[in-house]
Amino acid sequence: MGPRRRLPAARNQENRAVKTVPIVDDELGNAEARGLLLEDEGFKVFCAYNGQEGLAQVAEVKPDLVILDYMMPLMNGSEVAQKLRETEAVR
Repeated sequence: MGPRRRLPAARNQENRAVKTVPIVDDELGNAEARGLLLEDEGFKVFCAYNGQEGLAQVAEVKPDLVILDYMMPLMNGSEVAQKLRETEAVR
């Protein structure tokens, strides 16, 4: 396996790299509210509504930070965090 390649980061108005943050929360209102606050601060936000969707997004976008709800269907926040720690590409 060769070196990991990353896409060029998006840039904000001050030409700084835009940080990517997925929000994993089964409560649509909570995810959207947090997302709007982060977008206002210049972050690029993705929302996932269960742990499995969250893991798929993290694998795809290689975020700077992940915000996890604890109580979710299919896979809770603790299980998602454990999977993230076990995945070398996103650890």
